[in-house]
Amino acid sequence: MSVEPLEKLKALNYPIRIEFDEKDKLFVAAFPDLPGCSASGESVEEVYNHAQEAKEDWLRVTLEQGLPVPKPSTSQEYSGRILVRLPASLHGMLSERAQLHGASLNQFIVHLLSAAAVGDEVSTKIDELRDYVSKLESRVAKLGESLKFPRGRDGSKIGKNAEVFVKKHSDGWAVTKSNSERASAVYPTQAEAIRRAREIADGRPVHIQSRPGKFRPETPFDE
Repeated sequence: MSVEPLEKLKALNYPIRIEFDEKDKLFVAAFPDLPGCSASGESVEEVYNHAQEAKEDWLRVTLEQGLPVPKPSTSQEYSGRILVRLPASLHGMLSERAQLHGASLNQFIVHLLSAAAVGDEVSTKIDELRDYVSKLESRVAKLGESLKFPRGRDGSKIGKNAEVFVKKHSDGWAVTKSNSERASAVYPTQAEAIRRAREIADGRPVHIQSRPGKFRPETPFDE
C-alpha cells in the first residue's frame, strides 16, 4: 500500500459529529461518511483526537483491503478552510494557549469551535433536564402537602389544627376530624386506625372512643 493515498485521504475534510451520551457520560464522535468509524472520550478534545486516530485506522484498513473509500459528503459545499479576522491580541493569546496544549493553532481553534458547538447541544439538554426536575419537584411538593394534610371522604382537608378521633365503625374503626360524623378512613382494627390517626395528628393528641359518645385521650399503650 502506498503511503501517499492514505495521507491524501487523511487530509480530506470528512464531516464529524460529536454528541454527549447521557447514559455513558461520554462524548461520542462519528464520521457519517465512514460507516462504523467512531470514537469516544471524556472531553471534546479527547474524543476529537481519538476520532482522528480512528479515521486514520479506518482509511488504512479500507485501502489495504482494496475497498473503495467514499468521498466526504460535504466536500463540494465546504472546503474546510475559512478566513477569520481577529484582533492581534486574541491571535497571540490563542497561539500561546495552543503551545501550552502542545497543538498547532489550527488544531486548537478547531477544538474550541467543536467544544462550543457541542456545548450548545449539552446546554439545551441541561435546560430540558432542569425543566423536568422543576416539574417533578412541584409534583413532589403537592404530594407532600397531600400527605401532610390528607383529605377525608368528603374531599375536605384534615387541617393541621383539626382534632383527630378514632371511633367505632360498622366496618371496623374510623378516623375522623373534629369529631365529624363522616369518616375520613376506615380500618379493620383499632390499632391500624390509631397509627393512621397519629400520622395525621402530627404530634397532637388523638381521641379514642371508649364507649358510645365518649372519647378519651390516647396513651402509649394504645396500639
